[in-house]
Amino acid sequence: MTESAPRRPRTHTVLTRDQARAGVRGHRVAVTDVGGATLVVRCDIPPGGASRRRSLRLTRAALEKKHPGRDWPDEQLVRITVPDWRWRYALAALCVLAGLIAEAWLYAFALALICAALAVSGAHARLHDVDRFDPAVRRGFAAALRDNLAGTARLYLLPLGAVLALYLVAAAVLGSLIVPTATQDTILATQNVLDDAADMVGKLKLPEWGLALVLLGTWLLTSLLTAAGTPGAAGAWLNGIVRGYGRYSGPAVATVTALSVFTLLTGTVATLRGRVKLAAEWTTDDYRHAAAAVEERLAGQVLDQVVRALREQLPTDYQQVLAGTVSAQVISELERIRAADGDRSRDDPVVATEEDRVARRGGLSDQSVITVSGDAPALPTPGDLTGEDAETARRWADTATPVAATSVATAGGKEVLVQMPKVATELAAWKRLGDWAQDHHPAAKPLIDAVAEAFDTQVQDRLRAQVPPLVRKISARSGELQAAMSTAVRDLTATIDIPAIAGRYADQARQAVTAAQNTLSALTARRQQSTARAALLTELLQGNTHERALTDTANASEAVRRAVVADLRSTIDTTTASPDLRRAAAVTLHNLSGRGVREVTATDLAKALRICGCGT
Repeated sequence: MTESAPRRPRTHTVLTRDQARAGVRGHRVAVTDVGGATLVVRCDIPPGGASRRRSLRLTRAALEKKHPGRDWPDEQLVRITVPDWRWRYALAALCVLAGLIAEAWLYAFALALICAALAVSGAHARLHDVDRFDPAVRRGFAAALRDNLAGTARLYLLPLGAVLALYLVAAAVLGSLIVPTATQDTILATQNVLDDAADMVGKLKLPEWGLALVLLGTWLLTSLLTAAGTPGAAGAWLNGIVRGYGRYSGPAVATVTALSVFTLLTGTVATLRGRVKLAAEWTTDDYRHAAAAVEERLAGQVLDQVVRALREQLPTDYQQVLAGTVSAQVISELERIRAADGDRSRDDPVVATEEDRVARRGGLSDQSVITVSGDAPALPTPGDLTGEDAETARRWADTATPVAATSVATAGGKEVLVQMPKVATELAAWKRLGDWAQDHHPAAKPLIDAVAEAFDTQVQDRLRAQVPPLVRKISARSGELQAAMSTAVRDLTATIDIPAIAGRYADQARQAVTAAQNTLSALTARRQQSTARAALLTELLQGNTHERALTDTANASEAVRRAVVADLRSTIDTTTASPDLRRAAAVTLHNLSGRGVREVTATDLAKALRICGCGT
């Protein structure tokens, strides 16, 4: 059996790239003798380039020359490591940049601090790892504390940094690459996975800041006790505490670090879940906003087409009433009645009703837009829709031209327009509009009722079915939106039986025309009556026309006679009138009674006789 060759002791040292290129004179290297004791020797390392791994062989003769009297092996191999920190810095910078892109400012700042701490601890270890073996270096408490802090920092910070970097990269990839291009189904599936993960680990989640303080305290305590564990003035009791802590600190540190990593991982999962959920909500909100804009334009254009078609199908004289020709004549008659009768014009109920309606219209703007909107639920978001598509559709909705309202009727220079953001199939919504029309423009109610019947639930379903394809065309930027929307409006209008609906409301339209004409006729008669009354009253109170006016009054209609007598009665009862005017009115009443005018009562005649003394 052959004897195996003795194992060559190995040690290592770390150089910077500049040191590796230029070489180092008197570089300190920790070596081990046969007995296991570690000493420091100084050796020259020749230039050798920036290769990451090189070796330096130290012979027994060279080691005995440095430390005579010790048992050295025949040869000791020194492995020279030249770490390339550039790619590590670049990787850390990319992770921090990913955090900034993902708007995870706090986590990115924490990762930057951890990377800086690891870089400082690595530089400290490279310079001072061999100090504890070099008797020429005086090591006090402060130096030992620095060494321990730098040495244990990697144990604590590397796992936390790795989790932070993983989260920042995942957040950036999700937020910038996956979520904008992923479909809604994929986003919701990812959200469900993260929900399950967050629920599972959330049961064991510990307070992040509390555990961070525990971790920091453990790190500082370990470094302090290890640094203070140097025999000497500290005393035997302190060395005992240090030895006890050193015996059990390994499992404690591992446990606290594992809990910290787990807690941080739990927080990052919850944060990623929130980001994915928010992305799904944004996609849904953008789609619903765009779908509502498309539906509003479809409904508005269909409404305009339906109103135009119904007006053309309804009777011609009804169209003239809607155009405001009758209302203009009504206003003219009201003004002439008011000029002749003053406040007494409101004694007539027709005049009072129309004056109130004109006053209500007077408070409106020249174009009164009435909104009638349905309460159908929002359209569901398509599962294959991406966030980018939804955002494109929303930008179109925000910049699209607003939908013009549809003109229904005109009255007294006030135009009534209707706007329908959503297809209204609820009778309550149309009833509110009908009640408004009844108060302001009654002739428009048959048309409004016909439009309400045209927009039934089937039209609503067909119109809403056209919305998703149109939103798709917006997202695809196909440039065919206007043509597609015009085709959809034409097809939707064609499904409504306009002639049949117009036929069912033709009688109501004729009734509205008759009611408008009757109102105009009543106001015309009242205006003629008021004009005749005013003319007769003027002639009666003038001496040169008194006799002729008496005859005309006696031959006038009952309404005119009643109005003339009422005016004369009011004159003699008014104490503010001049005595001559009151006496003339009293004489006229006496003379009308003598002509057989029955509207002059005995009470009127008695008052007249007291004022004028006629017949005495």
